[in-house]
Amino acid sequence: MPPEGMCNLQPTASQDQNSVADLDSQLQEQERIINISYALASEASQRSKQVAAQQLALLPPKAPLSSRTVPPYPPLSNGLHYTFV
Repeated sequence: MPPEGMCNLQPTASQDQNSVADLDSQLQEQERIINISYALASEASQRSKQVAAQQLALLPPKAPLSSRTVPPYPPLSNGLHYTFV
């Protein structure tokens, strides 16, 4: 005969069903949180791209490098220029 405190260690069928239902609801909650996280990350990425596009649209166009009026390197005191390739 088992000691008196050991009698209730075996879970009943209803306890098994409750723990399975609890695990299932916890899993569903975790999936819901993950789905919300993905949706928020996707929305944040799209908005970031929109803001970047708006910022680029506001910038004045850059002149091509060939139309520079200033030489790329300052002239030496004797008027010679060095070009590095």
